[in-house]
Amino acid sequence: MCELCDIIKNDEKYKEMMREMKVEDEDRQRGTKQLSKQYEWMKKLNYTDGTNIPLDEIILFEWRTPHSNANSFYQPLRVNHMETPSFFSHGSTRALLFYSGRAILLSKQTGVEMGIKHFKHYLQVSFQLSELSINNDENVL
Repeated sequence: MCELCDIIKNDEKYKEMMREMKVEDEDRQRGTKQLSKQYEWMKKLNYTDGTNIPLDEIILFEWRTPHSNANSFYQPLRVNHMETPSFFSHGSTRALLFYSGRAILLSKQTGVEMGIKHFKHYLQVSFQLSELSINNDENVL
């Protein structure tokens, strides 16, 4: 792993931030489950393959748009043929993680509806490094 990654990974403030993120995400998952009874689209944009990510042991590598702004912060991503939001909001991320010989795609967009914190979308999928390929399709990686 890179030298900077080792420094960040061993920083207690970073570890605490990742633990807090996990607690907030668990709360948002409960909210999403509650709201998805009313909003069918939430079921289509929330998926995890069940991989347990020890967030306090890994580094998030976010991919953002060049010259990011609040309305165009993350690179485009489609889930079930639906474009996911790419604007900035607290708790959102679009990141590639590397853990135990696997690449993990983590993308989440947060929101609040009727006072309930939830995910507008949540995607977590892991791949063996040998399964991962990146191509340029219509100028989108």
